[in-house]
Amino acid sequence: MTKDKPNVILVIIDALRAKEFYFPDGKKPNTPFLDRLAKSSYVYTRGIAPSTWTLPSCASIFTGLLPTEHGLNFANSKLKSGVRTFAEVMSRN
Repeated sequence: MTKDKPNVILVIIDALRAKEFYFPDGKKPNTPFLDRLAKSSYVYTRGIAPSTWTLPSCASIFTGLLPTEHGLNFANSKLKSGVRTFAEVMSRN
């Protein structure tokens, strides 16, 4: 990481509830990497999905647009022309 350009790591886990990190006896499993990463990161604990399924939800994360704006849905699996992604913005900066 340079002084003016931080490292960005986006972790997206699909269909995993927080309760899945616990064993049936209620004990939390040993997740040292995730614990260390969380301590040195911005952690959002109340995310709201813009769609009920992965493709348009991830497209919204990577474009900042609602599914009706970026155009990904059951009938269309390509972004609308001219839609910029997070990766493109980061690459330019």
